[in-house]
Amino acid sequence: MIPPVKLIKHRRAKPNLPEPQKPKFSENQNGEILVGSVQGMEASAAEERAVRAISKNKKVDGYEFRRAVLAPRNTPGFKELDLLVASKGMNYAFEIDSPFTHRNKERADVLHDAQVLRALEQQGFLVWPRVFHIQGEDDLVDQQKADTYFNGFFQ
Repeated sequence: MIPPVKLIKHRRAKPNLPEPQKPKFSENQNGEILVGSVQGMEASAAEERAVRAISKNKKVDGYEFRRAVLAPRNTPGFKELDLLVASKGMNYAFEIDSPFTHRNKERADVLHDAQVLRALEQQGFLVWPRVFHIQGEDDLVDQQKADTYFNGFFQ
């Protein structure tokens, strides 16, 4: 006689999905509260300060944070521009440099900047012929410095 077979129910594996992005509030010694995101994307403190300064500036018509060019985001060949800012009919490209993202990559930045500017022009943007690199840890160390930088830029 054959012993009875014990049936085991298979449990369906739960899909391993990424957790939705939750705002990360942090407060620094100056009492400045940072959320860690801009337009639904992760942002460094310097990037967040830059966007706040741009948003307050009356000479700025609009901006786009982390614009993907050359290819859709996260596909081979895509490039990303930190900020594209529109003011008085002209668009300005900004890269916010930090010790981890842009430092000591001047040659690579020249190629990246040329590719980004050309792609924006091909998409029909009237773009200033230079990408402005901002030193995040120097020019955007606090909100007051960020406001001063962009108020001086967009006069």
